[in-house]
Amino acid sequence: MLGLAYAGGGVFLLLYGLWLTFLAAGRLRHPVALVVGRDGFEVAGGSPVSWDEVATISDPASPPGEPRVVRIQLVDPDDYADRHGLGGFSRQLLRQHENDLILDRGMEMPVAEVQALMRRYLAEYRRSSHGVTEGPARPARATAPRGRRPRRKRP
Repeated sequence: MLGLAYAGGGVFLLLYGLWLTFLAAGRLRHPVALVVGRDGFEVAGGSPVSWDEVATISDPASPPGEPRVVRIQLVDPDDYADRHGLGGFSRQLLRQHENDLILDRGMEMPVAEVQALMRRYLAEYRRSSHGVTEGPARPARATAPRGRRPRRKRP
């Protein structure tokens, strides 16, 4: 019985090793590319994500200034999953990551630089989409006539 368990474990490790080798060969042939732009970002092999789908970009589990991953909080995860046609496994993975997109592997730039770049583009998008121009706009003040106000008559 113990010999059978060892043989089963060996077969499992062999299949797992072959699967990892296959994945590593695929990554060597097609390296992961993250494209960040004015309207959003896209990971090679995925669909583009626009900035209006993104709530924040951070890594709350890491110390400030030293993120380990780029964690993208979505505005509406269910709408994101429907819009991008995610399958069951991808939806489960999204739920496992607390409805956030995680970018952590295959980047040549340091994660802190990627996160700063994405935050800058997100801020620029929000400024341009809300019509904000250079500096904060001040509302016009309504000027009331100076002088004494008449008393209100009591009923």
